[in-house]
Amino acid sequence: MARLSTAQPHDTSDGLTPFERAAQNKMLLGLFIPLQNGAWTPSLYPRSTDWTFEYNAECTVRAEEMGFDLVFGLAQWHGAGGLGGEMRFRENTQDPLLVTAGLAALTRNIMLISTVHVLYGWTPLLLAKYAATLDHMSNGRWGINMVTGIKQEDFEMFGLDPVEHDLRYEMADELLEVMKELWSSTENVDHEGRFYRMKKGFVSPKPVNGRPIIVNASSSGAGVDPAATHSDLLFITRPAGADVYGLLKTHNQSIKQRAADAGHTVRTIINPHIICADTEKEAKARKQAFIDEVTRYVEFYLDHMRLEESVILPEAERCLTDEDWHALNAAFATNQDPLNGRIPRDPQFDRLFTRIVMRAPAPVGLGQS
Repeated sequence: MARLSTAQPHDTSDGLTPFERAAQNKMLLGLFIPLQNGAWTPSLYPRSTDWTFEYNAECTVRAEEMGFDLVFGLAQWHGAGGLGGEMRFRENTQDPLLVTAGLAALTRNIMLISTVHVLYGWTPLLLAKYAATLDHMSNGRWGINMVTGIKQEDFEMFGLDPVEHDLRYEMADELLEVMKELWSSTENVDHEGRFYRMKKGFVSPKPVNGRPIIVNASSSGAGVDPAATHSDLLFITRPAGADVYGLLKTHNQSIKQRAADAGHTVRTIINPHIICADTEKEAKARKQAFIDEVTRYVEFYLDHMRLEESVILPEAERCLTDEDWHALNAAFATNQDPLNGRIPRDPQFDRLFTRIVMRAPAPVGLGQS
């Protein structure tokens, strides 16, 4: 049975919204709640982490009692078997929209951020109504992390055609603009846009503080620009390169400057993994053990890859006939390889390939080494 938080309610006499109050801190502390089985590690290693509502409710209540600013729920859509493996990684996946609704009644101060894939069948009116309801249930503490889609299979699950990457953000931008109008207008709203149509739409009651907390997580140019303009919080990841902190600092400053140029302020947040132990010495030992295992695996993997050049190809050259090579070439020609020129190029692949090349450190790519 989930329990109520024992944290004392924040003093609201300052007239600030929950987000404005939290934003006064130099650093925001948040917790990614594990709504999927396996949480963040596809491993059979024994652990106490659980995907159930009771476990996530206890995590959230404890986070609030310890003074955390927010909890964040990830949304994912997978088929049978999840992401695979013996554990069927993330096959059990709770919906964060409903989970945060339940958490609202158990907590008093902590912000509750729910991921919503806004292009998977949502309309501006329906999502604006749900958001306003959750905003009232949490007394202004609920926020929406607007995600435009992840993979083609997700769209197909909902009977939708996949949407080209950059176009997704144009659709999400229009959807958000319509929702903002619904949250603010005291009259019926008509909308005839490029992607959405609506007649006499209306949402009441209005959100407690005008609108819910808006969150985004994007790294592409098409996604960062609207996020810097509209969002309160923006998840960021550092560009590739050896100078971890320098690159992250530069990237962070660039995003905040984009927001400032648009007359907006945005707080950026990152998602670090915490290594916990009873003492600092034990935590550092765990960190080193992890590094050692990763290093061992990388060395094994590279040695395995070298087998192709050092063993397999020499043996193939020695044993295969010209007829065999012609058969192999014919077989490879039937592969759906976007680089061989025999099938139409996928614009999403082109953008991804360009991003990899630009960010990968030299000599693999053109990024900083």
